[in-house]
Amino acid sequence: MYLPLRGGPESQILDWLARVDGAKRSDLLKKSSQKDLRQWTTKYRYKVMRGEMRERIREIIIQTCHELGVHIEKGVLSTDHVHMFISVPPHIALSKVMMRIKGRSSYKIQREFSELRKRYWGQRFWARGFFSTTSGNVTDVVILQYLELPSKREPTGISR
Repeated sequence: MYLPLRGGPESQILDWLARVDGAKRSDLLKKSSQKDLRQWTTKYRYKVMRGEMRERIREIIIQTCHELGVHIEKGVLSTDHVHMFISVPPHIALSKVMMRIKGRSSYKIQREFSELRKRYWGQRFWARGFFSTTSGNVTDVVILQYLELPSKREPTGISR
């Protein structure tokens, strides 16, 4: 077990954090969130996210992120994959965020749209895994421009 030395910089930080009340401490933690670009696909890359189903998936993802305290900077739903640029609080593991988003949306979508049962046997709507990168080496502006590309190609403004 690591114990900070008395009078060192670690003990000063710990003393300061002990004096900060709960509301201020949570505000400090919120300001130090990590921004990530996430991308995941439907199982077998089937192009099924269209119309009402696409809108429902969007609602479920927004609701789940709101419950977790995750801020969606920008999101794009295609017919077979999802791109999200999100800001995650430091106390939440990135893998737990994705587990919750993919798990909850898969469960609800398969319950609400019975036509998916033939195509997605085994109760798996999303493919295993996801792509993730932080906005460290690439600026936030470049990531947002990347997410804007699909919508600029479509005349309706709706990406694929």
